[in-house]
Amino acid sequence: MDMDFIYVWDSVQKKVLKYSENGDFLDSYKFDYTAYSLCCINENLLSFCCDYTPNYSLYKDKKYPSVIYFNTAENEIAGYLYFNEDVNNLAYTSTLNNLYDKNLYLPLNDTIYRLNADLISAKCILKYDDKYLLYKNEYIERSYTERMTVNDAEEACNKGKFPQLITYFSCDSVHLLFMRMNGFLYSGFYYPDTKEYKEASSLGKIPIENDIDKSFFFLRDVLKGIKFIVL
Repeated sequence: MDMDFIYVWDSVQKKVLKYSENGDFLDSYKFDYTAYSLCCINENLLSFCCDYTPNYSLYKDKKYPSVIYFNTAENEIAGYLYFNEDVNNLAYTSTLNNLYDKNLYLPLNDTIYRLNADLISAKCILKYDDKYLLYKNEYIERSYTERMTVNDAEEACNKGKFPQLITYFSCDSVHLLFMRMNGFLYSGFYYPDTKEYKEASSLGKIPIENDIDKSFFFLRDVLKGIKFIVL
């Protein structure tokens, strides 16, 4: 979307700042909620991703919202994609750009969502093999019952037996996914025109050496049990 303004989220002061495209300050809005990612739906409607952090004032039916819509013109707040209050948010590693260009993905969630002004819908689904689902569900159940730490989350992301999506981008010609599992990085490429899915995997464990020609090899379905489905 072409816009002649820029929104900036100041999480320390809990304010949303609005600037013109040439840097002139236009306005500010108070936003008393914890969030990590910001996406502009339209000029007056912003979406925020909270991951699994509880915003207590939006608590209802023993759940908290993963996504908050903020109407700056009406100063109205609405929560969506609620998660269970028992989830330990320290058990999940936040990812970069998990709310980008109106696309949203959440840690350990198999669905990639599309955010619009009047609808949040499933855009794509990652279909994992049963063995990966088993390990993932065991970890989710563990996060309900144990006092897990950030180190536990990092270990699950780096050394776990199930893939975790850490970055997703898309355009008309390709969907690009980066996943992490058991110390390896996986790059997935889905081509909508041909419905073809390819993967690359790092040869060495994290961190990858700064040599792209030797870091990746291309094979079809390296993870042997993942399908990318566009809805």
